[in-house]
Amino acid sequence: VAHPLILDTGVTNHYIKPTCPSTKHTENIPPITVHLPNNQTMQSTDNRELNLPHVSSTGRLTRVFPQLKSGNLLSLGQILDDDKQNYALLTSKEAVIANDSSIIARGYCNETTNGMWHISLLSPFSANAILH
Repeated sequence: VAHPLILDTGVTNHYIKPTCPSTKHTENIPPITVHLPNNQTMQSTDNRELNLPHVSSTGRLTRVFPQLKSGNLLSLGQILDDDKQNYALLTSKEAVIANDSSIIARGYCNETTNGMWHISLLSPFSANAILH
């Protein structure tokens, strides 16, 4: 994956670098400021949408942070809160985010990032082939 997304269970929204593939979000939303563990802050510069099939515009909304150093962050909470039918299957090797009919995103544990799951965004297809 050229621009992997790191699945994050603690971040409240999706946060990406300007180089992450995404589309322009048309709704005018004010920037947000994020407080970092080192007591510094960074501010979002743009709003975009990730290619997340079967997720609403609200669930796809991401904030762009040019100063983001950790990598592009995919918020598990934002996806699960978007539609109560969405769920995640997380193991030590794999992560699958799905609903009853489709895989939304899938990824694998990456040992070089302290065991974080690196997610690739998929085109929609039947979840039955993978989940059953």
